[in-house]
Amino acid sequence: MKIFLGAVAAVLAVAAIGCGSGGDDTTEVVLTKTQFIKRGDAACRASQANRDKGIRAWGEENPEKAKEAGGWTAEERGQLYLTVVMPTIKDASGELSELAESIQDEKAQKIVETLESAIEEIEEEPAQVITGDPYAKANKLAEAYGFRACDLF
Repeated sequence: MKIFLGAVAAVLAVAAIGCGSGGDDTTEVVLTKTQFIKRGDAACRASQANRDKGIRAWGEENPEKAKEAGGWTAEERGQLYLTVVMPTIKDASGELSELAESIQDEKAQKIVETLESAIEEIEEEPAQVITGDPYAKANKLAEAYGFRACDLF
């Protein structure tokens, strides 16, 4: 009888150890729409502040170029945009992409996809930032969704 009880106790101990969480303690966080907008707007505001800071720093480092910027071609301005502004837009886009994965909302995904598409188009043809509005569709989607700071890409 003692051997039987010992065996049952051993089986129960092994079963108790095996009935844990399956070894994966990661919990997927799902954001609400309100949380997504709040965090996304914060990321966009930070991006805009970094953009402004980068433009000021560039102007301070290149005072002569900044003075004559009014005579620049669209291509020259587009190149400046790629080097000074685009990195901040990419940072915001990356943060929005991560947040969108947590909300599991098709409209949120569409905003990110549209923004990423605009970024790719600008990288291919930087002058369109000056001559057109490549973010128009992303801005419209973001504003309709409820963003207040992210409709200013």
